[in-house]
Amino acid sequence: MYNMNVFAVGDLNVDLFTVEPEKFTFGEEHRTGRIYVTLGGNAANFAAALSSLKVETRLVSALGNDLYTGFLLRELKRHGVKPLLSRQNAPNGVSNILVRKDGERAIVSCKGALLGLDVKTVRKKILPRLREGDIVCFGGFFHLPKMRMGFPELLGQIRVKGGLVIFDTTFDEYGKWNIGSFARHVDYIFTNTAELQKITRTRGLAAGAKRLLAMGTGKVVVKMGARGAAFFSNGVEKSVPALPVKAYNSTGAGDSFNAGFVYSLAKGFSAKNCLLCGSFAAAKRVEGEGFALANEKELRRFLGKRNLAEVEVVKNYSAMSKRAADIIIRQLHEKPGSVLCLAAGKTPLGTYSRLVRAHREGLADFSAATFIQLDEYLCSEEKDSFGHLLKKHLLGEVNFRTKNIFLFNRDAGNLGAECRRLDFLVKRKGIDLLLLGIGENGHIAFNEPGTGFNSNTHALKLTPGLLARRAKKFSGPRPARAITLGLRQVMAARKIVLLASGRKKKRAVRGALRQKPSPALPASILQMHPNAIVVSDKAAGMAF
Repeated sequence: MYNMNVFAVGDLNVDLFTVEPEKFTFGEEHRTGRIYVTLGGNAANFAAALSSLKVETRLVSALGNDLYTGFLLRELKRHGVKPLLSRQNAPNGVSNILVRKDGERAIVSCKGALLGLDVKTVRKKILPRLREGDIVCFGGFFHLPKMRMGFPELLGQIRVKGGLVIFDTTFDEYGKWNIGSFARHVDYIFTNTAELQKITRTRGLAAGAKRLLAMGTGKVVVKMGARGAAFFSNGVEKSVPALPVKAYNSTGAGDSFNAGFVYSLAKGFSAKNCLLCGSFAAAKRVEGEGFALANEKELRRFLGKRNLAEVEVVKNYSAMSKRAADIIIRQLHEKPGSVLCLAAGKTPLGTYSRLVRAHREGLADFSAATFIQLDEYLCSEEKDSFGHLLKKHLLGEVNFRTKNIFLFNRDAGNLGAECRRLDFLVKRKGIDLLLLGIGENGHIAFNEPGTGFNSNTHALKLTPGLLARRAKKFSGPRPARAITLGLRQVMAARKIVLLASGRKKKRAVRGALRQKPSPALPASILQMHPNAIVVSDKAAGMAF
């Protein structure tokens, strides 16, 4: 389980499926392939799917009083969902779902006890339990008329306490499709193509997403059924195709997609990999008979077979530098207290120049951020060190607090102790964003070819050949050793950005992204990181 709570708020009902019905004629009896009953409701389906991925999930909903009550409680327990239910003296909601051979369906619903669920009840269930970083997902909102009054205020209270708000639009049988009063309080909106068009009164994914973002929504996720899914935020657009499976029943596919996405979001995956995990969970749901759910073991096995690193090829060095700076600035906006680990060397200098400019223009604030050094020469002259370069081009030009800057001690008498100090620091503070360069031989930091993927912070001997490849001029004696964070610390970073520029890096970039991950090419380890992006200019990334 992950160290956070996820609250699923919305509908809980019984789903009664009639599979492969023939054409109905009233007044006659008809044959069907199968009739069965399952747990239902957008919020309940989402909660069950997320719990099956080993994320602790609480369901906030209304429970009626009839013959289905015991069944619903048993199903929630069986799927590991923790119920926070309001008891209602009314029948439970029931959806009668007719499923065709191609997996599509029609739904007739009676909401029953769900009509009694209101904001006051939800507030009492959630706010006393809510911690900073918890996720609150609303599903089936449009089915619950009493949730509309006071809803914007509830979302505001959740966000004040540090909760992340996710809103799944679902179908509005009342025909109002109004989210304008609360869109600004929503961090992620999940919707599908039909619902997006209804809500925004636009045509086309990009236009609809742009409209939602203009309303104040943080990020938009659009589920496109057999065409896959797409993600939109200001300046970012990602998409993935649907996985090729035979659809048995599409009911609950969107809820399972949401669960896969939230699972990945909770683990810090990139937007594209969140979409990928959502698509996997949805595919498992539609291809299975009955209440089919993906489990974490299956998802991990699926991810383990894929190259998870993203690649962006931009026009030139200037565009690469701008893209990297924009990523870092966005990181600071989203989490002012971020821990940054930023490479030295020539490649990131353009990025640092843009960060300094952004700081002077009031667009980037480093006052709450922490800096941890990536690697360093153990040299005798200060001006030959990476620390000096970083101070000159970044650290001394922006408003990092001195107490929040952690550099290697070049004069450490005990290098083993110095390595352990950095290992402990990274373990204690974590790294939110790591900026890397790549060497012509595929090295990252001073992790040269042959460095084990499980390596910790370590010192290494600098051979003449290694120094020649670095092409650095020293004012004092050439250093004999260097110190670097290990690949274990690199992979522990929550987000990694690798920069590559120039024709000389083309072969290394190609190998890092296309060859099987191997210590012989250290940068290839990034294929296994769920939130790594390679930003390359055309000269280094022409192969892509």
